[in-house]
Amino acid sequence: MNRSNSVTLVEAQAYLKTRYPSLGAAAPLQLAFCNSITVDAKGKKIKKTPGHEIVDPSLHSHLESGMSLPQNALRRFLMRIFHYSKIFCAFQRMDTVRDFEIDIHEFKHGYAQLKQDLQMEIEVDDMFATADDAFNAMRGPRGDITYASLCGWYESSIGEVDLNDLDWFPPESVVERKPFLSFEISDMVDLVLHCHYVTRA
Repeated sequence: MNRSNSVTLVEAQAYLKTRYPSLGAAAPLQLAFCNSITVDAKGKKIKKTPGHEIVDPSLHSHLESGMSLPQNALRRFLMRIFHYSKIFCAFQRMDTVRDFEIDIHEFKHGYAQLKQDLQMEIEVDDMFATADDAFNAMRGPRGDITYASLCGWYESSIGEVDLNDLDWFPPESVVERKPFLSFEISDMVDLVLHCHYVTRA
């Protein structure tokens, strides 16, 4: 955090690439940054994407120079970075065409793996009767599932994700099975604890 008591996107990117390189991918970083700030560089309130309550930087020009995260938004940003990075890995695995969108055929083929990757098999099975129902809930305004629409669904639907809870701590242990993800839960534990005293109200 600089002397202005806020963090810019460039500063956040430099920090993550240095300390947590596995959490520094551009798409999760930009999405987490956009959705952790509530006002733009001119002080105007940022509107969320209709239907998903999430800002998609590919659809909106919110990454303006001068935008920064205030101290009270930093913890929320760090938590989003972890969740969004996890979702980014799962999204890339489903996106077999590599067009950064998931159509219904890709989704049905990868639906079971998605639930396993995000460790939410039981919760999602309780929500949806069919894969078509899940696809319709997760898709974006353009019809297919985008990375931002999947993050928006996850953030608004999964009960364990409370990005406004300043007392939230990640679990201290990992489920004992080989993860497909490129980072460990220990990264998140270290990251949150490292910044806990800075971001408390």
